[in-house]
Amino acid sequence: MADATSDKSQMDNVQATVLGLNLPSSFEDGDFKRWSLHFEVCAEANGWSDTIKAKKLPTFLKGDALIIFLDCPTAVKSNYKLLIGTLKSKLNPKASQVAAFDEFQRATLMTGECMRSFAHRLQLLLDRACVTEDKMTNTTLLLRRFISGLPKNYSRQLMTGAEIALLDEAVDRAQLLTSVDGQLDTQTMATTHEMSALMEEMKRKIDNLADRIDQTAIHNQAHGAAVRRQEEPKRNGQQRSQPRCWSCGRIGHCWF
Repeated sequence: MADATSDKSQMDNVQATVLGLNLPSSFEDGDFKRWSLHFEVCAEANGWSDTIKAKKLPTFLKGDALIIFLDCPTAVKSNYKLLIGTLKSKLNPKASQVAAFDEFQRATLMTGECMRSFAHRLQLLLDRACVTEDKMTNTTLLLRRFISGLPKNYSRQLMTGAEIALLDEAVDRAQLLTSVDGQLDTQTMATTHEMSALMEEMKRKIDNLADRIDQTAIHNQAHGAAVRRQEEPKRNGQQRSQPRCWSCGRIGHCWF
């Protein structure tokens, strides 16, 4: 049995050496649970067994994380599940849990953040907070915070719509709402562009009409002045040909 275990360990080492490695960055401080998720992804890509992961994990630890590992009993160091559980527990103290839950309660959808990323961020914060191990309670907390953390128009529609029991369902509905809004925004932009073009065309026609009216007015004024100039000599001639009143001196009537 011991020989079989030894052979398995040697095979794991050979496999890890032959395969192209995908390695996480080193961990010194921060969110260990989140870092451990990346470590798991890399370990799976490299084909590492739990035995290999237990050996590789401490090589990425620095600072307090490495000190905690060195203080672990040999039985914990050699058992990956026990090791990762111990590190998660000791690298996530009570003060950190309280801070994580406070951040969870205040979390809102950030600008440019997609719905699924927001839900994942909430899940990580709740995991760090270690509020409860009850799955139903965690689901309820996640649902409430996710919906409350959305913009008011989305939050209102999700709360007044059909009952939602799962976080994934809430994410899907929220994504649908954003998709519909995106289409409406596109249509609004197109309509606005069309209206702008129409208004520009109307303004151009009005300007042209105003120019024509101005030109007509100028022409009429010039024509009227010319007519008056032509009629002036006639009136003067007519006035000179008529007798002047010997009493008042005006032309056009005469006292006999």
